[in-house]
Amino acid sequence: MDNLIVGLSNLFKQAYQQGLEDGRKEATVTPELLDRKEISKRVLHVAPNTADQFYLYQPGFPYMEQNGKRKYYLPAVSEWLMKNQQITE
Repeated sequence: MDNLIVGLSNLFKQAYQQGLEDGRKEATVTPELLDRKEISKRVLHVAPNTADQFYLYQPGFPYMEQNGKRKYYLPAVSEWLMKNQQITE
């Protein structure tokens, strides 16, 4: 009986690990290019002027120029936010 429990436990662990690996390969953010107003409202949840002050012009904040205007690639912005978050205790 103990062998059955250990075997099932190992099988569940393997399935869990495989699920984690598969999940990391899946895109969780829609690959969109957003303008200043869209990124401010939909992602940062602040007014555009606040986004300018605290996010959009920070060193390393990802953007590209398209027809002379900044555009923000949603997956790159999400990655930047994850890498640059501050956690308070």
